[in-house]
Amino acid sequence: FCNYLQDLMQIFPKRLIVMMDGLSVHVSKKVAQWVEENTGGRVKLVKFPKYCPKLNADESVWSIAKQRLRQKPLMKGENWKEKVDAVLWELVEQQELLRSLFQHPALRYLHRAAQDYRRPLKEQSTSCN
Repeated sequence: FCNYLQDLMQIFPKRLIVMMDGLSVHVSKKVAQWVEENTGGRVKLVKFPKYCPKLNADESVWSIAKQRLRQKPLMKGENWKEKVDAVLWELVEQQELLRSLFQHPALRYLHRAAQDYRRPLKEQSTSCN
C-alpha cells in the first residue's frame, strides 16, 4: 500500500486525499508512520466508515456501471473486461454525473476532509532526529 501511495504521489504532484476501506493493511501503524515520514503532509488518508454503501461514492459508480452493463448484455465473442472498461470510461467522461455522486448529504465527511486538507501545509522539520 505504501508503494501504491508513492506511485500516486509521482502521478499527482500536489496534495492527495486517499479514500480507503478498513482493510487491515490500509489502517496499519506501519502505513500511518510511512505517510507521516514520507509525504511531507501531502497525503491525507480518510477511512470509510464500516460497511455502509451510501457513504462510499465508489459504490454509486459501480451501481451505475452495473445498471449500464445489464442494459447491454454480453454478446458472443465480446470480451467482458473490455466491455466493463468501456462503460467505466463512459462514466469518466461524464464529469457532472460523477461530481453529483459526491454531493449526497451522507458524504459530508468527505467535504470536511477536503476542507481541512486545503489548509496550508505545516512547516516540515529539517532535523535529523
